Amino acid sequence: MRSLWAGFVLCAAFAGSAHALDVHQRPDWVLGIGMGYGRGAFERPSGVRDSYRNGAAPAIHFARLFGQHVAVGLTYEGWMLEFGSAVTDTVAVKVRRNLQTFGAAVTVYPGSPTNATNGIFLRATAGWGWAGTAGLLVESGEPQHNAPRIDEWGLGTSASAGYEFWIARNFTAGLGVGFNYLDLGGQLVDRGAFAAMLLNVNLYF
Repeated sequence: MRSLWAGFVLCAAFAGSAHALDVHQRPDWVLGIGMGYGRGAFERPSGVRDSYRNGAAPAIHFARLFGQHVAVGLTYEGWMLEFGSAVTDTVAVKVRRNLQTFGAAVTVYPGSPTNATNGIFLRATAGWGWAGTAGLLVESGEPQHNAPRIDEWGLGTSASAGYEFWIARNFTAGLGVGFNYLDLGGQLVDRGAFAAMLLNVNLYF
């Protein structure tokens, strides 16, 4: 999390030197990439919740703008973590789990195109969600390999908000927060949710 804040401070510093409070008209298309950290939980069909923190949270967004206040497109958001415990001095079990969503997204820019509120964005996404679970037996001195993974699919939704600084006429960077909820009804994961803070960069073209 410290590295994420450091990246945001660095981004803000560059934004300041590049007249970040200047605003520009958004072109018709945007491609955004985000990376951060989050925490979340997997709920089993029995109602037991497995909670974790500090998993990596990637995001990709692609959209078409309609005017200066609304964009419609597709968004992917994920949260992935890996943990394990020793069984003996030479053998350990490594578990990899993830929650991911992909769907149609509507982004609203509620601020004025002529002042600093131009950088505020709100986004809602609805589509597919899935949870992945894999377990791997790791032996000392042996190469690791990808373990068979069980994926369970269902409904995925998300809501996010943030602010983007104009670094150049076609490029922004900023910080965002998001919450994802998944309703899967699976045998391993009934429901899941995660929240994340991300550093985002966006290319407008």
